[in-house]
Parts: sequence; structure tokens; C-alpha cells
Amino acid sequence: MKNPEHTDGFSLTETVIALGLFAFCILPIIALVPVGMGAARSVSQEYDAANLAAAFFGAWEIRPAGATNFPIPTMFTDPPVPLVRSESTMYFAADGTQTNATGAAMQLDYKITTNATNATVDLNFYWPSGKTNAATQKRSFTGVFPQPK
Repeated sequence: MKNPEHTDGFSLTETVIALGLFAFCILPIIALVPVGMGAARSVSQEYDAANLAAAFFGAWEIRPAGATNFPIPTMFTDPPVPLVRSESTMYFAADGTQTNATGAAMQLDYKITTNATNATVDLNFYWPSGKTNAATQKRSFTGVFPQPK
């Protein structure tokens, strides 16, 4: 026969200790969530910069013979507009479409240098937009293309 003063189950002390151990183990995991989200955002922006660079280089590569400007691909603007300067800045929203400096998530500084045989296209991406922000990340791409005949 059981002692009526003795009951089965956990005491309040055991429950508090178990909750404390659980919190001690789970808090570091929860603290890593913002780090993971920041890393995912950074990877996404790196991917966007690489895709925009590839589109920019592709548009430059297929320009007509003798052209000093070329249409920006429709992924940047709709409809395409010609690039007429050899050095400029473009701004992009988070979805990759071209925007103004106010709503920009990414900034692209480009410089095109040409000579008789080659064209060198230098692209510098900054995100968040603006070179003066201490948290700004930068990726650079350079392409050297033969001049069209």
C-alpha cells in the first residue's frame, strides 16, 4: 500500500531546474537566428550583384559594331534605355529593377574604358546603397571585351 503523503510526479524544484536547463540550451540557438538571416540576406545580395553584372556584361558584349553606347537590358529598365556615358552610377531596388537613389537597395558604379582593340568594363556594387555607410559591402567585377569589328 502506498503512503498517502507520497505522490507521483515532479516537484516544483525539479520543474524549475528543468526549465532553466532548457532555457540555457535554447537561448544560444535563438540568438543565432538574426545571424543566419543576415547571412542569407548577404548571399542574396551577392547573387543579385553577380546576376546584374552578367546582364551588364552581356549587353556590352552584344552591342552593335562601332557603338559607343548600348541598351541596358530590360531587367534593369522597361523599356530599355541607352547608356551614353562611359562612367556613371545606377541604383537598384531589392527586386533588381532600376530605381532612383531614394528607394535604392543597391548602387552600381560603372566605368567603361575603350581603346582600339579592347573595352574594359569595371562594375562596383555597393549595398546597402551608398558608399559612406559603415555597413556597406562592395563587390567588383571587371570584364575585358574585344572591340566589335
